[in-house]
Amino acid sequence: MYDPYADFVKHVLANGLEVHSVSWDRPWIGMEIVVHSGGREDPVTIPGLALRSLGWPSRVW
Repeated sequence: MYDPYADFVKHVLANGLEVHSVSWDRPWIGMEIVVHSGGREDPVTIPGLALRSLGWPSRVW
């Protein structure tokens, strides 16, 4: 079974933040960024998630 998350690499920055990344040989790019900055900023319907931003796939020329 193909696992699209198996190739992700975890990087820990000097300030303790974690970055998970992967590189695939594809003619398009996509990016999703999830930042958790604390419970006070959490949306009511999504506890534990302060900000979610999605970058849509785009073609690389």
